[in-house]
Amino acid sequence: MAVCIVQTMSNVTQQQYDAVSHRLGMDSPGAQPPQGALAHIAGPVDGGGWCVVSEWESTQDFERFLNERLLPAVRAEGMDTEGFAPVKFEVYRSMGVGHAEGSAR
Repeated sequence: MAVCIVQTMSNVTQQQYDAVSHRLGMDSPGAQPPQGALAHIAGPVDGGGWCVVSEWESTQDFERFLNERLLPAVRAEGMDTEGFAPVKFEVYRSMGVGHAEGSAR
């Protein structure tokens, strides 16, 4: 079952997000998404901070990416990972690129 992950980080800036993306090799044209990633949306939050919403084929795909690639990259950029607690829910419906409009998954 697909899952959606919502990460709101009040102390993260666009520059930090970009640095982590660069470290992961995800900022170049033609970069391949991590295994199991279906969608990735990121942007600034009103009042400061950064939010990332992603859809994954499974919780296992997200957790593998998180533990093997994302958290090490975040730490390598000198960012604090304590209190990192993304909200996760099973996807009932997803519409957009790669999905039939209005289809339930």
